Amino acid sequence: MRYLTAIVFFLAAQCAFGQRPEFKQKYLVPENYRMIGVNASPLLVQLVPFNKSNPLTTGPFNVTFHRFVGTRAFHTALGFNIPSEGEDTDFENIHLNFRMGITKRKPLGGRWTYFSGFDLYFSAGGLNLRADPNDDEKAIAALGPRWAIGYAIEERLLLSIETAAVLGFDLEFGIPEFRFIPPVALSLNFILPR
Repeated sequence: MRYLTAIVFFLAAQCAFGQRPEFKQKYLVPENYRMIGVNASPLLVQLVPFNKSNPLTTGPFNVTFHRFVGTRAFHTALGFNIPSEGEDTDFENIHLNFRMGITKRKPLGGRWTYFSGFDLYFSAGGLNLRADPNDDEKAIAALGPRWAIGYAIEERLLLSIETAAVLGFDLEFGIPEFRFIPPVALSLNFILPR
């Protein structure tokens, strides 16, 4: 709890006092660019022990790709969870998640950016979330909105966290399913101009 309080205090102080006057010109993103994001939660857990209960809960997606034209983007994301040595390593226990959709970017001022989008999801074996009711043999196809917020660390580096609401169907039985994907993964995004 001490670490969490220190991190929140540091980020609040950085937001209030840490921005230079030339900031707005330096952190403007290009008109057209690509953004590649990787899930940085496993690395962050090694540095700051905030998720001691289950460090394997990293969210459903490991890698994201965005292709922006102006403020809109087409994106895809891929995630997987391969069991560790102590678990059963059969092919059936590998979880695979895929999504694709559209994203809209809105600058919030300074280093902050808000993203919203709508996605098509496919999940086989689970979303790699804590208490996920999806078992290893279930596949789900779904649609849903997604929201994210990002913070520019440097000119071409962005930290982001996202959440989503997903409504879909179990592909085997046709049972409707609703999932809320909480913001458990911290993504490190690299901005690459075209």
